[in-house]
Amino acid sequence: MMYAAKNVTRLAILSYALICALVLGGMAAATRTAARLEKLEAAKAIEDAEGARLGPAVRQMNEVVSLVLEREFPRAYNHYSAHYPAPNALNNRGGPAALEGGVWLSSPLYKDPPPRWIELYFQVERSRDLGHEHWSSPQLPQYSWLHQYDPGRPALNESQRGHVQSVLTYVESRLPLDEIEDMMENARAAASRRDDAPEAVARVGSPGDTQRGQYLLPSYCDPEDTLALATPKEEYACVPREDDAMRLEEVLVQTSPFVPFWVSSESAPRKLLAFIRSATMVDRPDLHDQTRFQGFVVDWDRFSQEVLDRYERFYPGTQLTPVFDESRADPRTRLSRIPATVTLPPLARTATAAGRSTLIISWAAAIVALAALGIGVRTLVVFTTRRVQFAYAVAHELRTPLTTFRLYTDMLAAGMVPEAARQEYLDTLNRESKRLGDLVNGVLEYARLEHRAVHRKAARVTGADIAERLQRDYAPACADDRVRLVVENALPPEQSIETDLDLLMCVAGVLISNAVRHARDGDSPEIRVQLERVNGHVCLSVIDNGPGIAAEDVRYIYRPFRQGRGRDAGAKGGLGLGLALARKWVSLLGGRIDLAARQHATYGGAAFRISIPCR
Repeated sequence: MMYAAKNVTRLAILSYALICALVLGGMAAATRTAARLEKLEAAKAIEDAEGARLGPAVRQMNEVVSLVLEREFPRAYNHYSAHYPAPNALNNRGGPAALEGGVWLSSPLYKDPPPRWIELYFQVERSRDLGHEHWSSPQLPQYSWLHQYDPGRPALNESQRGHVQSVLTYVESRLPLDEIEDMMENARAAASRRDDAPEAVARVGSPGDTQRGQYLLPSYCDPEDTLALATPKEEYACVPREDDAMRLEEVLVQTSPFVPFWVSSESAPRKLLAFIRSATMVDRPDLHDQTRFQGFVVDWDRFSQEVLDRYERFYPGTQLTPVFDESRADPRTRLSRIPATVTLPPLARTATAAGRSTLIISWAAAIVALAALGIGVRTLVVFTTRRVQFAYAVAHELRTPLTTFRLYTDMLAAGMVPEAARQEYLDTLNRESKRLGDLVNGVLEYARLEHRAVHRKAARVTGADIAERLQRDYAPACADDRVRLVVENALPPEQSIETDLDLLMCVAGVLISNAVRHARDGDSPEIRVQLERVNGHVCLSVIDNGPGIAAEDVRYIYRPFRQGRGRDAGAKGGLGLGLALARKWVSLLGGRIDLAARQHATYGGAAFRISIPCR
């Protein structure tokens, strides 16, 4: 029977474990799927948000780049020569200056310090006579052989001019004129495919042209006053005729937009970017093929930092990445002004609140369902075990008195019992019938308590009433088992409590009965019942001098049909319902029952205490 109960328990536990594994496994798979979907949704949301802000960000960056370069792009054609003839020198009376050899001006690029991110201004052309390339920089002095010009004061010292010369030499080695022409032609073709704006056309004048301006000393001309800009597309410059080096005439110069080209390679530690434009004299057939290329070179690190400093207020944390291979550039982030892409700071990834809350609710529901199922399985196991233990205990306890009844009644019926022993047999049958009655009453009482069918009848009693009832009800039964019952009443005479005395005696009877069963085998078995007041409670303690209670049995002593760890009910007699009934009875009285000591310090046995509040 116990083996069948263990099988049922194992089967229930295995079934519960299987259900938990299936439910938790399904929930884990659903969570992983939901997490992947949430990740995909978050990535899609971020991608959409990136797309929504990418276009405006790139446009804004192009505008910032244009603002940084706005001072350089509209520079006059003549500015790329360190010194050039003045087109409209006036004397101090306001009339044209008649100067032998003309007046030559210093370029602003020669006299003014460049921005910190510009390394070099340059001009390159192919010599018509010799056919070789001629590189020059307006930052370096030229035409020192002229007897009359405004030298100005160079913006660069000797060391800085040496650095400019080294950069010019490096650019000359990295960008041959043929390569520049090819690159500009490719850029022009690409611009025509994009339907870009047409090239700017500038008008070039001569010293005979006069514009309204400030009065100038004969030996001094300021470029800001002598440079005539009719429109943003027209400018005046001076070019000498072949037959007379100092006579100038009007020619038409066509300039292209600036086009950026990388001077250094991608692997170079210092990256240089050149902006180059072409200048062609279009109304002189003999000079039509005489194209000059003008431009400036920037240090990428300083230039990009300048741009990002101005862009910081729009998108903090933005980065510029130089583009050396257009095939690897993302067209969505590619800038139109410079060969670079924009990298915006990443958007914060936010979890989907609805998805997370759904997962949390699902997990909570699954855990609650499994907990409820576990409670149900445990209840089923406990109920099955109790039923088996009950059947086993009842069968075990009934077998002995029934066997005695059958044997003694058969012997009495057959006349096999002598007349002198007849009374002893009848007394034995009486005790066994009482034992059977107690077993049946115990089972019925436990069933009534389980169904809450027991009601207490409260009355006010004193300590003397309790002590007198204990002596009257249990002293004779203890004496029959050769156990001495000692009742000690330490309660004040006026102390009384409102309780059900009969129910309290039932509890005390269980404790005394258990104490008798465990102490009667000793040399001088004794049970002490003590009445005292402790912390506003009337306490009834039952102490024996038996072997006490083992530590491993403490957690099982209040379970029905159990008499200790590893013991089946009935191992020492009884159904194992005593303490279970006692605990339920005490709870009806509004009190509690505790194991005060497994082995009492003075008497050696177990000590139980019933505490009932004083009311």
